[in-house]
Amino acid sequence: MMAAARRLVLTARLRPGTRERALELAGSIAAHLETSGFEQLGVYLSEREVVFLIEAREAELLLREILDDPVRATEISPWLPLFDGPLHRAEEVYYWSAVPADTGCSSRHGVRGIARTVRRQLIRADASLLHR
Repeated sequence: MMAAARRLVLTARLRPGTRERALELAGSIAAHLETSGFEQLGVYLSEREVVFLIEAREAELLLREILDDPVRATEISPWLPLFDGPLHRAEEVYYWSAVPADTGCSSRHGVRGIARTVRRQLIRADASLLHR
């Protein structure tokens, strides 16, 4: 059985001249996200595209719940007039993380461990440069 997707990336082209409105919408994303099931939500803008990065225990299921709920679907509705075409899923074909997937990095202990590992790698890299 496959594990449920933890990350989901959605992307859409923006209509010309709508980047400023998209920036406003991104800045006004509701504070209730902490209780909505999202672990992380990122919105990335270029002049012509918007990308949503959703991280949750079951990101795809969470998105379906939002889109199927008439009340919660209003969270995405202000974005729809900005899109020049459909909002669509971008398939993850590669992902790398220094943090093991089962531990996450939300705990202070995990972040400290990462910092120690990075420091050790930098020290080794510096040492190897000195011995060349």
